[in-house]
Amino acid sequence: MKIEICICDDDINIYNQLNSYFENFLFVTDYAFNITYCDSSDSILKTYEGKDKPFDLIFMDIELGSSYTGIDVSRVIRQKYDSNVNIVILTSYPEYMREGFEIHAYHYLHKPLDYSVFKNLMIDFTKSFGDQYSTVTLLDWEGTMSVIKLKEIVYIETARKFASKNYLLFHTINGTEDQKYNDYYASGNLSDWEMRLSENHFISPSRSLLVNLFHVKRFTKEKMELKDGNFLPISRRKFMDLKKKLSEYLFTGR
Repeated sequence: MKIEICICDDDINIYNQLNSYFENFLFVTDYAFNITYCDSSDSILKTYEGKDKPFDLIFMDIELGSSYTGIDVSRVIRQKYDSNVNIVILTSYPEYMREGFEIHAYHYLHKPLDYSVFKNLMIDFTKSFGDQYSTVTLLDWEGTMSVIKLKEIVYIETARKFASKNYLLFHTINGTEDQKYNDYYASGNLSDWEMRLSENHFISPSRSLLVNLFHVKRFTKEKMELKDGNFLPISRRKFMDLKKKLSEYLFTGR
């Protein structure tokens, strides 16, 4: 399987360095990489025109030497072209990490670049890239079987319409612009699914919820905001553990 990569940096030396990193990484992965180089905000935005989500992973420099910063360009890409593309921020300035949080950066690479850090990042990314094709099978009370992709699950909750706690409601994205969910009822209990999905970046913000971190935009002490604009409550007793896990995911991709 081939992964589409974009390196957006006005310094050709950074492109050459990352390109050599990918050549070395080929020896430790089964994936192939198609790498596109963009040296400005205009060049990467033009690449998106007329193409449907051309990249799986973007390495975005903060200082692009133009009126647009890398954060600005990332916002445009997220809002206009692809809300889910993975973006790695390239920067020499740690203070940009907070802005990276706002555009849901997958990871950060600090300049000067280091191959070992890059390698660990790509090991994590290729695993999560493979996970998006992983599926789960659900069985409802009528025996109807549904197969859904893990990445499409936004969150799972205890099904309130049943007196029994052994039924769950799976809210999944339908891939359209209206942001409506496709919902599936399935037998099972939340604690079992929490254990089953613990390695796939699912966390429990309260006793009745299990949330896919991929779909989380930001959080406060009382609630988390999803990328689709919906809000979910956070239990006070779970906040500190949730904060740690969510921060690790947002800032390291792990």
